[in-house]
Amino acid sequence: MVESIIIEICPCVEGQNDTILLGQLVWKMISLTPFLDRQSGIPVYVQLYRYVKQEIASGRLKEGDRLPSVREMASYLAISKNTVSVAYQQLISEGYAESRSRSGLYVLYSAEPSTAPIPDRLSRNRSRQAHSGDSLVPYNFVSGGIDTRSFPVSAWRRCLVTALHSTVKNSLGYGNALGDDELREELAAYLFQSRGIDCSPDQICITAGSQHSLGLLCRFLAISGRAVAMENPGWRGARAVFVDHNCTIDEIPLDSGGIRIAPLTESSAKLVYVTPSHQFPMGMVMGVQRRNELLEWAEKRNGYIVEDDYDSEFRYSGDPIPAMKAIDRQDRVIYMGTLSKVFLPSVRLSYLVVPRALTGSFQVKLAQYNQSVSPLIQHALQLFMKEGHFEKHVRKMRRVYQKKYAVLIESIRNNLGDSATVVGRNAGLHIVLKLTGGDGAEFQEKAVRAGVRVEPVTVHCSPETRQMYENCFIIGFGELNAEEIEAGIRRLGK
Repeated sequence: MVESIIIEICPCVEGQNDTILLGQLVWKMISLTPFLDRQSGIPVYVQLYRYVKQEIASGRLKEGDRLPSVREMASYLAISKNTVSVAYQQLISEGYAESRSRSGLYVLYSAEPSTAPIPDRLSRNRSRQAHSGDSLVPYNFVSGGIDTRSFPVSAWRRCLVTALHSTVKNSLGYGNALGDDELREELAAYLFQSRGIDCSPDQICITAGSQHSLGLLCRFLAISGRAVAMENPGWRGARAVFVDHNCTIDEIPLDSGGIRIAPLTESSAKLVYVTPSHQFPMGMVMGVQRRNELLEWAEKRNGYIVEDDYDSEFRYSGDPIPAMKAIDRQDRVIYMGTLSKVFLPSVRLSYLVVPRALTGSFQVKLAQYNQSVSPLIQHALQLFMKEGHFEKHVRKMRRVYQKKYAVLIESIRNNLGDSATVVGRNAGLHIVLKLTGGDGAEFQEKAVRAGVRVEPVTVHCSPETRQMYENCFIIGFGELNAEEIEAGIRRLGK
């Protein structure tokens, strides 16, 4: 049965403020009239979330508009407050709305991403320089850079000072081997809200970067000298760690759905490293069916999947993609998260979420190690998250990067035309540019001479497959502003 709820506006006879506010509320309710199909198999909260998201994206709900409260919306639609709350939380986590203390829920998202250059008072009339070999290039499109100019330095400084002078816990000592207890609680809550991962703080281990996380796994799972499977192409930073631990790497090819299951099944590996939510470097998103096949492989093999969720916070169209860990019913996924893309690379803070069956052994083994991340930084980050600065920053950066992404795609369309295609759209902080002709090595050399640095996909390939990707180049856009993106792509076009 499809339910449609429509309320007629009654003219306000009285001139009282309460009546005026009621009239405004009724108008807002009428502007939100979703059709809730309880027989569709789609949860009601998902239907409501999608409806409000579409109203925002279309411009019918504008930035600054106040949404009805949870209680008001639940009463209006005759559904539970929990249903409305879950829908609203999803809108907040994706940056479409924000909750203001004692005020309500407000629309944040602007309907049409602007393709106009974003003014930057800190870097106007300045070109960013980056090293490419011995040459300085003004336009650096190499992956990994983020927009530090949009970081809330003042709020972070206050949290650092508070942590430094805190008498509640010793932020100047060695710290807990697993990591700050309260920070792990904040991370557990954040993962549940943003990625659908239901884990306890005891499953979380704070590490000093993704490579440090992989190094710990190599030691604690005793895989040194054994076979490990990974995507090909795949992040060379992971490959370097496995090589340093004397692992035999089984390079598994990709297709449009991500890592291929048949070649993985032929491998002897019991551990596979993947980037399912935004494959690095090619950018495809692994679908639910492929994820389930991968989980089935891990169960049959009695092995583990290392899920590197390095930039999942940034998705620019389509439904949000849940983490593989969120659908893991057999406890076979080891989740790797990092704050290098969404916060600051300089804090050197990443984390592991280990399966419950491994929690005890990990804690025993970690007890022999000192914590690698400064307890002071951990305490400051915990305060930053607790006070709401982290969530606000993530929402802001979604909007910032979405605008940069729109500028990049438009610039490529205008300046490169049919000479290149874009691979890996609508997510993350990079795309892949695939040349439709010409020589990739020559293109890269000419790009450097033109003052543009691009990153060849081949550096993330095994030697046997480099020829397949020789005309593919990573274009990272996180660090550059809109003017620099446009100027750099214009030079590539020339």
